[in-house]
Amino acid sequence: MKSQLSNEQKAQQMDSYLKKSLRGAVLNHHKQNKKMRERETTFDSLTNSEQKMLSHFDKYDFDDHSFNVLGITIVVTHDELGEALSRLPKDLREVILLSYFEEMNDREIGEFLNLGNSTVAYRRKNTMSKLKKLMEEEINE
Repeated sequence: MKSQLSNEQKAQQMDSYLKKSLRGAVLNHHKQNKKMRERETTFDSLTNSEQKMLSHFDKYDFDDHSFNVLGITIVVTHDELGEALSRLPKDLREVILLSYFEEMNDREIGEFLNLGNSTVAYRRKNTMSKLKKLMEEEINE
């Protein structure tokens, strides 16, 4: 015949059971955390080159600056450069765009824009210094 347990004994058994369950849950949690630490790396512990390999930046068409030079559409994806180019006068901007984005030489640009070679060279040189000043202003703002 089984004797009935008193309320105090039942409470002690329940207390023991709950403590064992809690201890097991804590040990399981620690074990899972240890496995995770062994297999995973935090993003801030990666080198800059590793972070660049794993990162992604969304690119949208409205972020680009596009310029039309006598029927040729030239798209500039660099925001600061595109902003500085848009602040230049059209005739100076065309020389820079054709020279550096369409890789035309001074003679080809001169034929395209009906200008002399020396005029194209002069505009390109002066425009580059203006462009540099504009970009420095944007960086300093």
